[in-house]
Amino acid sequence: MIEYAYFDEIVKGNSREMVETLAKIKKFFDAKVITEFAYTSGRTSFFATREPIPVAVKVFGDIGEAKFQALILLKKLGFVRKDAIDLEDAFRFAEKIERMPMEEFLKELRKLKVE
Repeated sequence: MIEYAYFDEIVKGNSREMVETLAKIKKFFDAKVITEFAYTSGRTSFFATREPIPVAVKVFGDIGEAKFQALILLKKLGFVRKDAIDLEDAFRFAEKIERMPMEEFLKELRKLKVE
């Protein structure tokens, strides 16, 4: 199961734990102390970014999967162009972002942003 939270005037999500976590991390995002946060513990991975909106995702899988699910969530929320990812490209992109430094991932994400 994928747990997520995002900020849209208030923090929303499908998990109370993720909503509370993003609310705490958002304070650091707002203060510009950090731009992203990621970790893996056992088989669970977590990824949060402040751009284009604060979003956090927790998955059963590696950090690449967490980044990819964050991208899918941003697409569903309308912050990434609908045509930006098709299924074949998505798998290639997921493999690519798994090995990508956070800064490079954010650059790729900005390229897909809705204008």
